[in-house]
Amino acid sequence: MLTIALPKGRLQKPVLERFAAAGVRPDEEPGVSRKLIIPGGSQARFVILKDGDVPLYVERGAADLGVCGLDQATKYPRLTGRWFARRGVPVDLVALAGSVELAAVSGLTDAIVDLVESGRTLEENGLVVVDELLHVSARLVVNRAAYRLKVEELLPLLEKLG
Repeated sequence: MLTIALPKGRLQKPVLERFAAAGVRPDEEPGVSRKLIIPGGSQARFVILKDGDVPLYVERGAADLGVCGLDQATKYPRLTGRWFARRGVPVDLVALAGSVELAAVSGLTDAIVDLVESGRTLEENGLVVVDELLHVSARLVVNRAAYRLKVEELLPLLEKLG
């Protein structure tokens, strides 16, 4: 049986669709209940995690594989600081956890750095994208030991996910 680290949030639906196309589905829809581990038939179980925790669970062997996003742009103040520094713009970075767009709209900040999927929220609030700091993409990560010890289970799945 494979243990799959499944991210919460915006990645969850497309990741579930990709696994379903490969023939692996959770028995229950994540998010409907508060279960953190959901069986996926006899072949897998899904561990529901915050995106940033997926690599740790896979690295430490609590999950055999998982999907995480390279989408932590708003959590990398150094990346943001470097972007402004390359342009010779002094900056005072303000870390926010909520609606980042509100900071610019309300006058708290002059600009924001945020993840943008469709740009709709920016548009509806009169904001525009000035530059792209990082292209967001999902990454499939596999535990090294599981890759060797569960190769007969993993390889067919990896080929289908391909």
